[in-house]
Order: sequence, then structure tokens, then C-alpha cells
Amino acid sequence: HTGEQARIERNHIYITGRLKDILVLSNGEKIPPADMELAVALDPLFEQVMVVGEGRPYLTALLVLNADHWASFAAELGVDAKDRATLKLEKVLNAVQARVKRALKDFPGYAKVRRVSLSLDPWTIENGLMTPTLKIKRPKVLETCSDCVEAMYAGGPADGGPPRAEDRGEGAATGGHGPPYDLRRSVARPIGRPVGAVQPHQRRTTAFRTSSSASIPSANGS
Repeated sequence: HTGEQARIERNHIYITGRLKDILVLSNGEKIPPADMELAVALDPLFEQVMVVGEGRPYLTALLVLNADHWASFAAELGVDAKDRATLKLEKVLNAVQARVKRALKDFPGYAKVRRVSLSLDPWTIENGLMTPTLKIKRPKVLETCSDCVEAMYAGGPADGGPPRAEDRGEGAATGGHGPPYDLRRSVARPIGRPVGAVQPHQRRTTAFRTSSSASIPSANGS
């Protein structure tokens, strides 16, 4: 087993990620966060995105804002962009939540971010939160932002409840029932600026021509 996540479409195998990147919610839902993160990061307001949810009842997101776009957005909301306390205002959080919801509108119902936490402090190699290849060190970010993460789960989901059964949609990977790669049907992958764990140039799909019954060979050739 190579540890790769893939899908077969029109006689091609598409390598779409690593199995280790999949989040498993407390109800057994299996959700690959990479495409969700990429979709949200296409909004210029968000510099870096990390979806959280391993062992949790619903998904949340840690968001690092782009300073320039935050200044414009704060002005639209009538808040002081220089006062970091505004990042915790309900008015601001609701507005950001709405933008995240729009970014994920084409995703299945079970792939919804229920709460967000905002920051203006980027994750960098220098502060130990990114690797030299510009990948987010997820465990390290979770440790550093543990208070923010716990706060997102303390009061329950912002939209009134955890994902409903009817939200999951056909093909949702719940409790091992089917692969979770259907998230990738509607997400664009343009090449763009680095955005931490969701850099588009690191997530380009690789295609190999094969028959529809082909499988991915293991490292030892079996």
C-alpha cells in the first residue's frame, strides 16, 4: 500500500492526496481537508487555512488573514483593522463565516466549516509552524493554537448543530462507507501564491493512463 489517495475517472488514475491527511470526525465521517482548504484560500482575504476536526463532532477552521485585504474588509464592516480584538467580534466572525460558506458552497453537506478562528500572525518556517517546503506542521499549529481550537468547540457550532444525516449526500464516507474523494469534483486548482498547507502548486492532480480496473502498485511492486 502506497498511502496515496486516488480516484479512477475515464480510464485514468488521479492521485489526489495522502490518506494520512484525512480527518475522521467523532461520528466516523472521513473528510480530506486539502481541497476544502484550497477552496477557501482562493478568497484573497485568507492567507493561510487549516481545517480542524480530527475526533471532533464538526469541522472548524483556523484562518490567517491577508493584512491588506483585512484592512479593506474591516472598513466595509466598520471596525478598526488595527485593533486585534475586532478579530473576535461576532459581527466579524459571522461575516468571515459567510465568506467561507460561499467558498464551500459546491462541497457536500457534510463538508461544512461550522466555526472559524481568525489571526493576523502567519505560520512561517521561522516560527516553526511550516516546513522548509512550505507545508503546515499541523500538529504544531494545533498545539500553538490550542486555546483557539477549544474555543471553537466550547459553544457548539455557530450554525445551530452538527451535520445532519441528510446533509451528507450520496457517496459520503461515513463509518467506512465509500471513499471521500467526491469532494474534488468542483474545486479549481490554479497555480498561485504560497498559502501554507493549501498551496495550489503543491496540489496539482497527476494523471496516469490505465484501464478502469487498474490499481496503484505498492512500493515493492506487488
